[in-house]
Amino acid sequence: MAPTLSSAITISAVGLFFKALIRARSTSFEVRNLPILLDALNKSDTPSIVGPTPVVDPSNARTHSGGTNITERADGDRRMVIGEREKVGMVDVDVGAERFGKGEGRRRGLVTVCNHNSVLDDPGMWALMPLSNYFPLSSPKWTSQHTRWTLGASDIMFTNSFFSKFFTLGQVIETYRGGGVFQPAVDQAVKLLQSGEWVHIFPEGRVNQQSINPSGGLFRFKWGVGRIIMDSTTLPEIIPMWVSRFDTVMPETRTWPRLFPRKGGKLSVTIGQPITHLIRPLVEEWQNVSRSSSGPLGIGGDWVSSSSTSTSSSSTSSASSSTSSSSPSVGNPSTPISLSDPELTSTLSRTSSPSVTPSSTTASSRGRTVERHGVEDKENREKGLMAGGREQEIRIRITAILQEQVEKLGREVERLEGRFESGEWSHSTSRRSS
Repeated sequence: MAPTLSSAITISAVGLFFKALIRARSTSFEVRNLPILLDALNKSDTPSIVGPTPVVDPSNARTHSGGTNITERADGDRRMVIGEREKVGMVDVDVGAERFGKGEGRRRGLVTVCNHNSVLDDPGMWALMPLSNYFPLSSPKWTSQHTRWTLGASDIMFTNSFFSKFFTLGQVIETYRGGGVFQPAVDQAVKLLQSGEWVHIFPEGRVNQQSINPSGGLFRFKWGVGRIIMDSTTLPEIIPMWVSRFDTVMPETRTWPRLFPRKGGKLSVTIGQPITHLIRPLVEEWQNVSRSSSGPLGIGGDWVSSSSTSTSSSSTSSASSSTSSSSPSVGNPSTPISLSDPELTSTLSRTSSPSVTPSSTTASSRGRTVERHGVEDKENREKGLMAGGREQEIRIRITAILQEQVEKLGREVERLEGRFESGEWSHSTSRRSS
């Protein structure tokens, strides 16, 4: 849900605009399996049993051959159910460490992972949502429901004050290229998941089209998405998505006016089945590894324990209070004052400089120690030294699984479109590997 009225208005206006624009500038625009996404957005983080998600009435559908679970209704309305939904029982992580809170009663966080076909992909995420999610049709009326957060490059989307304000209202987190997976933007994305938000990621990190990548295939996914998932205090629902033919509307080779969409082909957005069960064992492994450390390690987006910080502050305040109450009174009007009084001279000398007591020194030192440990933990994770390299290995494995599943979804979509038979450029499959 958009946090402010101005954000809700911005998101709704842009979403409705692109909903109309995409339909106007394409031959058709199809959204497949939208109920899967809407179900995930309405899911609480209390444990639930994974069950099948019906997309069409089986009695009114026939299944196509070739291994792809595609259904076509008798009235010609085609739907696609990508992948088999594995029944794995509880999809939530049963977390034991105190830093991994269950947070029951909140909406469960959601991470969607998608290929990046054009600059129109992200507005397409807004355009696929039902009208009831937008201001003023949503409830409450001053909000915009089920609105994604995403990460956007600072050098592209935050180049001036107007763009910065616009994209911030549009729930885009400013991200710095080369800033690494432990930069503040990634910390913020992790924290958003703790509040039950939807974070949409394009892990390729850049647009992928034939003019840029002639041989086809996905670019290697950035590891930041692995860190966002593994550092969430409650495992979010994880869903792959695939956008197709958006490059026909906004090709990178377009000339002036570059901002104006071209007339494109048949656009589609396909939502795959949740793959949370594939990631869960790796997140549990990271939880076990992290239990040996006393610091938060960036889990939940935090590097310094809030309890340690508050304890240090409390100790410092107590020390200051104690110092004040034990200091001799210098301003008592009932006491005659003599500037030659050696006791007064000593008192004035002590109070004219900052008072440092053993307890306040200890509290300040403790605070610096906690902060230093947070910096060291971040440096160790950045260098791949945490737990003998196991943390980095887990992060890479999570990212690899995400890429495999998005690629699998893309192949099924492009097979349906007939790309492989026609020899058309493929976003999912490299010609070198096919």
